[in-house]
Amino acid sequence: MCHCKRPDTDADVRAVLVIGTPDRADVDTLLALPVEVRELRAPVERGLLMRGVYGIHRKGRWEAVASCVGAPIATTVSARHRRTDDGDREHLAEARDLFLQQ
Repeated sequence: MCHCKRPDTDADVRAVLVIGTPDRADVDTLLALPVEVRELRAPVERGLLMRGVYGIHRKGRWEAVASCVGAPIATTVSARHRRTDDGDREHLAEARDLFLQQ
C-alpha cells in the first residue's frame, strides 16, 4: 500500500506518478485528485525507492511520486536535489528522476 491521502493543503499539485500497484483505497484516493495521474508498473532499475509519497517542488509547483514498492519510509526526509546523490537520501533523487523520465 502506498498510503496515499488527499493533501491537507491547497498546494498546486500538477501531477502524480504511481509506481507499482496501489491497493483499492489508494486507487480511490488517486482517482479523486484533480490532477494528471500516470503509472509506472515496470520494475524500478536501481530499486532504491521506499514505499510512500514523495513530494517534488519544481518550477514553483508540486509534483508527487506515490511509490507502492520498496520498504516503508521510516522517517520524513527532505533535501534539495543537489544533495541527494548518495547516502540515505539517494532514494529522493531516484523518485525525482523517475518522475522526470515519464
